[in-house]
Amino acid sequence: MQPDAYWVWPENWEALVVFTEIADQWDYPPMGGKPYRLNAATVFKWLELSGRKRQARWLWPQIRQIAAGALEYWRGSDD
Repeated sequence: MQPDAYWVWPENWEALVVFTEIADQWDYPPMGGKPYRLNAATVFKWLELSGRKRQARWLWPQIRQIAAGALEYWRGSDD
């Protein structure tokens, strides 16, 4: 069985790459459970360390959109 294929617009590719690089930087509730937000401080530090600091202004909104989709998915799934 092959995995699903997804198309990404070229102007969104860099944001998707960054999202996969920082995909483990979620904040979780103190008592466990599903993540509730992406750690913005860590994301901005990663953008700086990876040489993308100047691109942060246009990457951040795109990364937030991707994260919002992930959160929506998690909120709809049962553990």
